[in-house]
Amino acid sequence: MGAAIISTNAQTAQLSLISNILFAAASLLGLWLIFSILRSGRLR
Repeated sequence: MGAAIISTNAQTAQLSLISNILFAAASLLGLWLIFSILRSGRLR
C-alpha cells in the first residue's frame, strides 16, 4: 500500500515537472516569436 502511494507521488511529481518544463519552453518560444515579429516590423 505504502509503496503504491510513493510510486504514485513520484509519477505525479515527474508529470508536473515535465509539464512545467514544457510550459516554460512554450512561453520562451512565444516571447521569442513576438520579439522577432516586432523587430522585423520595426526594421521594415
